[in-house]
Amino acid sequence: MSELIKWYAELRQIYRFFKAAQGHLENTLGVSVCKQCGKCCHTNVLVREIEALLLVSETPPADLLKIGSICEGWLTQDNAKFTLYEGIPIAKAIDGKLREEWSSIIFDSHCPFHKEDNTCMVHDSRPLVCRAYGVTNTANNCTRPPGNGETSTQKACLGGKPAELLKNICDDFFKRLHDTGRGWTKSAFLPTLVYRHINPTDFYNLVDSGKIPSAKLVGSDTPLQIIWENQAIADRLGIPVEFVDEKMLRKAPAFSQVNLFHPPQIINAQHP
Repeated sequence: MSELIKWYAELRQIYRFFKAAQGHLENTLGVSVCKQCGKCCHTNVLVREIEALLLVSETPPADLLKIGSICEGWLTQDNAKFTLYEGIPIAKAIDGKLREEWSSIIFDSHCPFHKEDNTCMVHDSRPLVCRAYGVTNTANNCTRPPGNGETSTQKACLGGKPAELLKNICDDFFKRLHDTGRGWTKSAFLPTLVYRHINPTDFYNLVDSGKIPSAKLVGSDTPLQIIWENQAIADRLGIPVEFVDEKMLRKAPAFSQVNLFHPPQIINAQHP
């Protein structure tokens, strides 16, 4: 537990860096990067194990029962639409119908923590992929009004040296975490991981009895989250991320960063 506490502290520091980046971006643009329309919550995100562990640890005991119930409902609903396979599938090894079902969960359903008033039930402990949207990658589908230097179809995000420094801090953190061999950098759907840590016995009983669709159990040893602008461009264009070069980041009219911002609170931030 003491080892986890150390990693939690570092991850919280990274969350604070993202908050500082969002604040600078909003000050520069003159608008909030989030209008709480809930549109970005109409998806299911893939997160790393450590993020789910931190979320569970920060949830008050009185709320864990409700969170667990919501996750269980998400895991067991709509079973008739999905296929059941033996074991827990790995993302890089799935194809055919299972991959189609997995993709439909990501893109055709909404996060179970999204509330009717467009607030988030776990907002204070939300994962990096949620914090990054519209901050370190462009939210061109977002309905927020354009800010300074933006248009309705081209939004800005953090770029230049601040984004590079922030990415280096994140990469270093997750590399060191991966090197522990504890499996805390593995990825899966947020409610899947949260429920497994809240109710591990019930979770594996549901898996063994075939009550959870296999597509909701897909895990990965490699990160699947879109955090940075080059990842977002690669996803939109359907190309490997290594093919996204500096020219594409700066000049591609539909996908580029509009401005390259240099917030002092990121430039001067010390490694946690």
